[in-house]
Formats: sequence, C-alpha cells, structure tokens
Amino acid sequence: MSEDNKAPERAPESKLEISAESQRWLKAGIALGNDPKALVLCPACGKANLEVIDAHAGGRLDRYIHCPSCKKYNVLTNVVSQKPPTKEP
Repeated sequence: MSEDNKAPERAPESKLEISAESQRWLKAGIALGNDPKALVLCPACGKANLEVIDAHAGGRLDRYIHCPSCKKYNVLTNVVSQKPPTKEP
C-alpha cells in the first residue's frame, strides 16, 4: 500500500472496569427484568428487597427499581414490540 492508501491506525482497546456494586445492579436488573416479583436484596446497602414500579409510555416500558432503605434506584427501559397481526383463515 502506498502512503495515501495506508489503513488508519487503530486506537488501543480500553478495558472498561465495572465496580462490584454496578455488577450487583446488573444482576439485580436481569433478575427483576425477568420477574418483577422476584425478591432481590438492594445491591447498594443489602438491607431491603428492591421494589419495582412499571410505567408504560409511547411503546416502551420503564421499570423503576428502587430500594426503600437507602433510596438508590435504577431504571430498565425496554421497547415494547407490537404483536404481529394474526392471519385469519
């Protein structure tokens, strides 16, 4: 390759480090994303089970997950797909 056609240099890959608490929030989000009634201890304080409130708006579902003890929270957002129309015989 000539200098003009030289491939661009790649930036070195960086490794994203996630804190232990963030990893616990991810696990809690997965568990409560699958079953909003699951009993999951707060990833931050570990003193209370997380509570879930679902809010539907504009074709999406926001699942608010919060701790009644330490007041920390996170939100899961899912796009709610519409069911495909059924074919009538």
